[in-house]
Amino acid sequence: MKIFKPSLVKRPKTLKTNLQGLSAATASSSSSPEKMAISKDKKKPPPPSKDNDADLQSEIANFASSLGFSSSIPSSGFDDSDFRKGGPINKVRKTETKKNDANVHDSKKNIEKSKTSNKKAKEEPPRKPRVQVQPQLTVDNSKMFDKFKHLPKLPLIKANSLGVWYDDAAELEEKLIGSGANRKKAEFKNVEEWKSLVEKKKELADRLLAQYVHDYEQSRGQSGDIKMVLATQRSGTVTDKVSAHSVLIGDNPIANIKSLDSLLGMVTSKVGKRYAFTGFEALKEMFISSLLPDRKLRTLFQQPLNHLSETKDGNSLLLFWHWEECLKQ
Repeated sequence: MKIFKPSLVKRPKTLKTNLQGLSAATASSSSSPEKMAISKDKKKPPPPSKDNDADLQSEIANFASSLGFSSSIPSSGFDDSDFRKGGPINKVRKTETKKNDANVHDSKKNIEKSKTSNKKAKEEPPRKPRVQVQPQLTVDNSKMFDKFKHLPKLPLIKANSLGVWYDDAAELEEKLIGSGANRKKAEFKNVEEWKSLVEKKKELADRLLAQYVHDYEQSRGQSGDIKMVLATQRSGTVTDKVSAHSVLIGDNPIANIKSLDSLLGMVTSKVGKRYAFTGFEALKEMFISSLLPDRKLRTLFQQPLNHLSETKDGNSLLLFWHWEECLKQ
């Protein structure tokens, strides 16, 4: 086995010459510092050559290509076309301008429509409010009373002598047309003739009802108790009005048919459930206790009108039959 012995490496002659020059330079600098400062000012670094710039750019391009960037344009560093949005920019601006034009056009249309609608609203006459038709037992009482106001009075039962209406009607029926199996029936040959007779008797019954109500207002209605009830009926709370109507109907239901109409309208109105329920409870109690008899109600068409005479009892019984028909309706 050979043992390697390190030999002294010979230094090149260039290194010796460089060291000799360096020692001479230091000696000269130490001897004359002023000359060294002047030499530093005079000596300037040489400007970079164009060949070095080209080499540097080529090296940068090679490094960029190794990283995956494009180096087609040397002045830009790298190509960023991959990060840009596709399509020309001018088209986007055109679409934006079109949208703005469309919005302006729509706003103009809306302004024109509002102007035309305002013109139509001014030209159209105001609509009349809808009047809710309330159920009534008879025709309009005020018009009916005005119709028979100046006519002479007919023989009729007095308003202040009424008891229970169906009991008084039963007494008159038994007296005039009989009762039970002996009760007279309606006799007619032609239906049209009977209908015409019913219409005549109905008009007479309306006249008798108007006379009966007027008699009640002139006699019973002048008392202090009834006046106070009427005042409560006109101006009061809902409960007070219902109580006033109930008192008047209990005093004389035939003469106070207006109060019964008011309670029926209160039940069928759309004001409120509590408002309707209050009137319903009052009507329910009155119909069960005093208004309805223990038999089926009849109309004038079912009554033997041809057996009625134009006397006080006949007119009074016709009034009761008319009231019974109003309740049935």
